Amino acid sequence: MKVRLSDATVRFRLSPAEIADWLAKGSCAGGVRVGPREADQWSYQLDLVHRDGWQVRSDDGRLVVEVPMALAQAWDASGGMPLDHTTAWGTCLRIERDLARRGSRDRDKDRP
Repeated sequence: MKVRLSDATVRFRLSPAEIADWLAKGSCAGGVRVGPREADQWSYQLDLVHRDGWQVRSDDGRLVVEVPMALAQAWDASGGMPLDHTTAWGTCLRIERDLARRGSRDRDKDRP
């Protein structure tokens, strides 16, 4: 999963395999170490829940986004537009498909 932060937007970009895994297991997570200590990590997690409404929280450096399962399944079946939610404090959360670009990534795989 790729995450991009820009102004008041957090974009989660998932590959087709990550989407399938997220829908099957109900959770998808990642993180990045931002300092020299083990505790210097910023992490993120997308969880599927069996209720209406998104929930967003920050737990000790972990951004946890709970997405309604029915909404995620409908989004996956549509195959199209991103899944967006704007929090009460104005942050836009966007879940997108990470579609491989033709040519450039295949060439980059062969580079040392």
